[in-house]
Amino acid sequence: MSLHGHYSKPPNPLEWYLIKDWSYTGEDIPNTRNEKAHLNLWLMDGRAPIDQQDAEIAITKFEFEPLNH
Repeated sequence: MSLHGHYSKPPNPLEWYLIKDWSYTGEDIPNTRNEKAHLNLWLMDGRAPIDQQDAEIAITKFEFEPLNH
């Protein structure tokens, strides 16, 4: 699920902020263990920061809630 902005809980109504939501349901989904989260930092239009310093983000909290099938 991709949302506009950042939230500790999904906003209400979610549809207003939703960019894309998709779930894969194929039979070749790996077993649950050793999951890894990957985050991307994108530069606006691929332009370097104005101050010419490296761009970085600081994540102060991350929560993973597995789907219950």
